[in-house]
Amino acid sequence: MDSFAFITHPKNEREFAESFFVARFMPKFFVSKFMKVCPPYRLINVEGVASKYNRVSGWVISSPLSTDMIIRDESFMMKKVLAACRVATKLGAKIIGLGNEFCLLEGLAEIISKETAIPVTTGNSYRISALMEGLKMAVAARGVEFDQANVLITGAASYIGKMCACLAAHEVQKLTLTNDNKKQTEKIAKQILYDSGLVARITEDIEEAVKEADVVIAANDDLPEIDSGWFKSGAIVFDIFSAQKKLANTAGKRKDVMAIEKVYTKVSGGADFNKDTGLPKNIIDSGMAEVMILSLEKQYSSFASSQTTKGWQVDDIRKLAKKHRFEVSGFLTNNNEEGIKNTASGKIIMPGTAIVKS
Repeated sequence: MDSFAFITHPKNEREFAESFFVARFMPKFFVSKFMKVCPPYRLINVEGVASKYNRVSGWVISSPLSTDMIIRDESFMMKKVLAACRVATKLGAKIIGLGNEFCLLEGLAEIISKETAIPVTTGNSYRISALMEGLKMAVAARGVEFDQANVLITGAASYIGKMCACLAAHEVQKLTLTNDNKKQTEKIAKQILYDSGLVARITEDIEEAVKEADVVIAANDDLPEIDSGWFKSGAIVFDIFSAQKKLANTAGKRKDVMAIEKVYTKVSGGADFNKDTGLPKNIIDSGMAEVMILSLEKQYSSFASSQTTKGWQVDDIRKLAKKHRFEVSGFLTNNNEEGIKNTASGKIIMPGTAIVKS
């Protein structure tokens, strides 16, 4: 049977402790020590991922590293990730997907593919595709015409920021880019003008840009301090590509601002997990969808690298998602309004409701 593995990691010590009963009673210091010596482990068995074209199975493998550990020690992180990939190889995975912080680390996917001889995908092509769909849902829920929305992208010179900017430029009339590297940002603006005809605004005044934006997409963690009072009433903040969720945490202080941290996807053909994921049946984090889709398609190649994501890849994965009946179902948000509708599941996924656990 065609198969995949999805390599992920706990965000922090508390999340790791949930997988080990004894660790739940340890002080944080001891949990951190335990994580460093703990080998990677199979977290979830995934069965019954199906479309009318194929049926696949897979595994979610956890590499016991917190986000802080990944940032602090790259060499140690690499050893742990490669160990997790060896587990995937022994299980028989034909393609590996990267989750959480791993999908954003430059060069990681290429190193893994070389060391393990297994194709690797970051999942970022589908994540960007899902973000665009989720963005349209959120803007529509606010009663704003999408093409009239003023969109701000922070970290526009990162490869993810660049891809989001290029795609948004074909959809909206007002696009603002901000990044520390002004020269690179200007280069992206020129490309946007050539590809779409849109004149993107470049600014170093983050306060003014945030105050004017209907939608803010955070594509990096290297942000200056942003005051929650800067956000426009009714603004939507997408913070799904940064590890620390700094912007989402700030925006979440405002009840009239929708801060979105994850976009979720429905596997219409079904997906059975041997563990409670805290999500409704057949609903997954969009970061996992790409490796499932490629496995169903039998497309065992390193589809999306950790250094570039191109427009054709986003278009291709969107078409394959439609073919295998994967569709964006909603997102995780601080907003507690009931009855917000969308075409896929009828309701936006929110924490603290019956739809998804917080």
